Amino acid sequence: MKRGTRIAVAAALLLTLGGPAVAEIDVLRRAPELIQAVDANDVAKVRTLLLSGTPPNATDLNGRTALVIAARDGRTPIVRELLHFGAQPNQADSIGNTPLFWAADTGDADVVRALLDGKANPNRANRQGITPLMAAARDGNLPAVEALLAGGANPQLRDFTGRSALGWAETSRSRAVAARLRKAGLSD
Repeated sequence: MKRGTRIAVAAALLLTLGGPAVAEIDVLRRAPELIQAVDANDVAKVRTLLLSGTPPNATDLNGRTALVIAARDGRTPIVRELLHFGAQPNQADSIGNTPLFWAADTGDADVVRALLDGKANPNRANRQGITPLMAAARDGNLPAVEALLAGGANPQLRDFTGRSALGWAETSRSRAVAARLRKAGLSD
């Protein structure tokens, strides 16, 4: 639900219900604050907002959740806080990428492990059929590849063009990643 819609709904509640809707408006107003706190890498502010009832799956105007932003930016402590307060680890952004995809794409193995610990699906593909393992392999991020394989990523999956993680690693000329994927039993 977009911010403007949320505010309209909260205003309608205020008119019909009175007092309790005021609290709802306050919670909705704090959602952008959560995004700002994540952007600022302010773990204490994130925790305070979540403790005060701010929804952990709040999105920015581009449809990115706080968890997507934290994962993309390599903010492991914030990722852990958001997951602890119920952020959905498999909620994709408006272009179809999950927090785990972004962590793998940026090669942040610590964030990858935190998301996997939080029950992120290592095999969820984006709209192009690209999995987090393929993204990490494409970019030659061996630590992220290792973390994903340890977390249950299936190296046999293929994207919509028929390319596997090994195919992505070979295209990017990442010998170390290609060797690791072959060791995992993958051949192209």
